[in-house]
Amino acid sequence: MKRILDAANRCIEDWSWKEMAVLKVCVGAAGLMAGLLIPRKKRRRCFMIALLVFIVTMVPLAVKFWDAFKEE
Repeated sequence: MKRILDAANRCIEDWSWKEMAVLKVCVGAAGLMAGLLIPRKKRRRCFMIALLVFIVTMVPLAVKFWDAFKEE
């Protein structure tokens, strides 16, 4: 597993923001496909979990971006 993560880190270091955006679109599409497989009765619960994960992960990224934006 460590070899895979090291290779991923090396690969990402060379990527531009456009390549990272393509990866994010790809992962988003995979999430959408997985979400369509969730039974209707359980969708609200899954949505709430996904919203929580989004907020917990987006806030630190937004703060880091804001700090970098203010430096310029």
